[in-house]
Amino acid sequence: MGKYVQDYIKGCHTCAQHKHHNWKTLGLMMALPTPDSPWEWTQSDHITRLPTSGGYDAIYVIMDQLTKMTHFIPTTTCATAEDLVQLHLKHVWKYHRVPRVHNKDRGPLFTVDYT
Repeated sequence: MGKYVQDYIKGCHTCAQHKHHNWKTLGLMMALPTPDSPWEWTQSDHITRLPTSGGYDAIYVIMDQLTKMTHFIPTTTCATAEDLVQLHLKHVWKYHRVPRVHNKDRGPLFTVDYT
């Protein structure tokens, strides 16, 4: 009997229209805006746990959103957020400029614990 009721409800057009969903409807996908000039919008990623080479076991990658030009900076897995900011200053901002927008991966390195 229970199986019959479940099958009936799944096939009922009125039930499907009025069924309450437990999730929000998804928004429309929107393309990111195109930057007006190079190095206006950058993004970075800290790639860790690589084979050791020359004392480094990680790479800090910074990419320009418009030109896709990248900087690959050797670093270590134990680099802190402050260390990566210094790498940014030394290898990117020094040659280009401070970007208007900077995206990063959602790694645990830049998260802040407010508790």
